[in-house]
Amino acid sequence: MLMDASLKVLLIEDDWTVRSAVHQYLSGRGLEVAEADSLESSLQVIEGFTPDVAVIDIVLPEKSDQRADFQQHVGIEIARRLRQQFPRIGIVFLSAFIDRGPEVVQMFMEGHEQITYLLKGCKPQELLRSIQRVGSGSSGLEIAAGVQSHRKTPFDLALNQLSPLERDVITLALEGLSELSEPERKVFDAIGGCLSRQQAAETLCLSPKTVSSHMEMIYDRLHLRQVPAGMNTLALLAKLHLLHRLQMDQENNGAA
Repeated sequence: MLMDASLKVLLIEDDWTVRSAVHQYLSGRGLEVAEADSLESSLQVIEGFTPDVAVIDIVLPEKSDQRADFQQHVGIEIARRLRQQFPRIGIVFLSAFIDRGPEVVQMFMEGHEQITYLLKGCKPQELLRSIQRVGSGSSGLEIAAGVQSHRKTPFDLALNQLSPLERDVITLALEGLSELSEPERKVFDAIGGCLSRQQAAETLCLSPKTVSSHMEMIYDRLHLRQVPAGMNTLALLAKLHLLHRLQMDQENNGAA
């Protein structure tokens, strides 16, 4: 399987044996690969290297000389920092741990796209496919089957990230999505995707007044007219939009 030779991959892995094997395999497929083994060294590498994709272990030391001092979420922190500097970078988490799904899903719920969570020991072709997917700008979240079968689906994990009150509101709203008309669904996708009403109007070639009219109907059909005090309706719409995408992916995968 040949890859896009223009892809640059930042490989962040503290285990030299794993790092060397993955580096050799990826470079043999034509990718340009740079290495790091900690938070500190990854930040140093990107001073002279602009990656398209980062392949990141989740449990890593903060510094290269602290190999025994592993931190449970350093890989997640590295991914967030990389996204701040390179907003379009694809992220592949490659971990030996099957219980990091909630942290990865939380990143997705924060609005981060192009994320895959794989387990070490996966087939090399699966890693290549994931790098290709996130490197090409494909949106969404993928979690390895081994993680899903041990824990829950990405949809369930994301639902568990919500507060009990948010969960109640969004669960009810999910039931109302089927009542949206096609024009309302397009507006929901635009606003839920964090566009402003003006941006949605320009994207959909509608007037701002028409977008506002559709939003009024969306609030009614999704039971968001009167949300509990202290809850931001637009933030709820964004979370609802992400959860709906995960729900549709789950249904499509089940059908396949």
